[in-house]
Amino acid sequence: RGKPQELRRRIFATRWVYILGQLKLGNHILLTDADNIFVRYMPLEVMEDSEYDVFHAHCGDFPIRFLSMGFVVCGGMAWLRSSEGTVR
Repeated sequence: RGKPQELRRRIFATRWVYILGQLKLGNHILLTDADNIFVRYMPLEVMEDSEYDVFHAHCGDFPIRFLSMGFVVCGGMAWLRSSEGTVR
């Protein structure tokens, strides 16, 4: 029972290790899950020209245990600018 969950965590962690390497090489990242549905067009220039280095999709109210923090970040949709702050 614990093995499939551990495997998912390892796969997810490997994805972030790869992303960190790409950010250190100077590449910006648009990260999306394969099953993500894009409901509106947003030019990448909007994010590239923004004062913010990281954008995450808002996840609503799941998982509930994180609601006390005031928001939940969706791990399946993110923009990451290659910057010192993002890498740190």
